[in-house]
Amino acid sequence: MAAECDVEGLEALGTTVLQLNTELAKIQRQWSRANRESRRSEAKLGKPAHCDASTETDKRRRLEEVLAVEVERSRRQRHPLCLLIADLDHFGQINERWGHEAGAEVLRDFAALLREHSRQGDLVVQSGGKRFVVLLPKTPLEPAVVDAERIRQQLEWRSILSLHGPVTASFGVAMRAEGEGAEDLLRRAGQALYRSKREGRNRVTQSIASGQIAAPHVSSC
Repeated sequence: MAAECDVEGLEALGTTVLQLNTELAKIQRQWSRANRESRRSEAKLGKPAHCDASTETDKRRRLEEVLAVEVERSRRQRHPLCLLIADLDHFGQINERWGHEAGAEVLRDFAALLREHSRQGDLVVQSGGKRFVVLLPKTPLEPAVVDAERIRQQLEWRSILSLHGPVTASFGVAMRAEGEGAEDLLRRAGQALYRSKREGRNRVTQSIASGQIAAPHVSSC
């Protein structure tokens, strides 16, 4: 009788182990399928899951590629091409006082504001840290300056409601001059940005090349 019980117990144990192995194999198949689907989704999105998409902006390489194409198109078709560089003011103080998570939230909000004012065909790029570049094909200087000033004012107004204290940005705007390449256009926009910083921040400065007419009510260099 004891031997029969032992046999029955072993058979029951074997059945339980078999069921557990079956469930384990099922879970492994489900995990493998989910993993494959995740990899396919990442491939469709063109970026892995670990990529930082906090500002949803294109990479610096994308800026260089598109800028080169747009400069050549501007030269060939004689269309205006503007470049806007925006840099958040005193951004380090936000990180120091409120933490890096708050700083990341400010970056996301600022990137969203830039995209709100972008047209189809414009390109918004986080150029590094707290700096963003907006490429504006087929846009003359004055509308580009007006857009920059509108963004500056809206950011200043939003910062009144911010939990992180006042948030402002400085801007530099440049329009491609005849015969000018990508590097010179970037350089002039950067110089205009530095002028905004030197003159007190939270302002727009335009770079005026030879033969260009400055937009009114905005500093020039």
